[in-house]
Amino acid sequence: MNRKPLSILALLVLLAGCGRKSQPEIQGFQGVTVATLQTPVSLMVEASTPETELFFPDSSETPLAAALEPTHAPGDAAVVTLNPTQTSANPYPYVPPEPNLQPTTTPDPTITQPPSQQYSAWQGAWTIWFQNSTGSYDQSVVNIQVSGAQFSGTATINRVGYEFKGDFNPAGDQAQGKWKTANEDGHFWWQMIAPDTFVGSREDRFGFCGDKVSEERPGSCRKLPVN
Repeated sequence: MNRKPLSILALLVLLAGCGRKSQPEIQGFQGVTVATLQTPVSLMVEASTPETELFFPDSSETPLAAALEPTHAPGDAAVVTLNPTQTSANPYPYVPPEPNLQPTTTPDPTITQPPSQQYSAWQGAWTIWFQNSTGSYDQSVVNIQVSGAQFSGTATINRVGYEFKGDFNPAGDQAQGKWKTANEDGHFWWQMIAPDTFVGSREDRFGFCGDKVSEERPGSCRKLPVN
């Protein structure tokens, strides 16, 4: 018999016996028993490994998209999502025009000034006698309107329309002005000899007088201006 295999077998048996003797025997002890939880090494390795490293998706699985994006069918309008932190302010904002605040100017109505005290006696309707070129007198009525130191009036003499305009002297007892028709014109002068009577002339030649209360011509109708 070959001794070499036997010696190898005896060595293995010896080593096995020595290994069992090297393990310490569990000895009993008195006191409170403390249980020690030992974590297997395999579980410790799994705990220290991040989940991302342990995740190995199968080639048949579809990985999740990094970001959810809406799905648009062909022909859909593009949807633009603004970042809430961004603002799209219009660099040229619309500024409504300012209303026109200028007031509308209305022309002042013509105000007729009341006659002053020294001119008020001339205001009103007068029966007048207007001497013509033949020397006779034409009778009519003129309505005199006084405005301050000025006056105006109209009359129809021998079927012809006349206009009279003039001014008073500061004392208010004399008046002078111009008369006109459609074809003629001239000038006149009056002097008040009573509150209701005046005498005078036209063109410094013909008589021109008037009375407020009487239709009888004054005896001294014709009087030339005092120079």
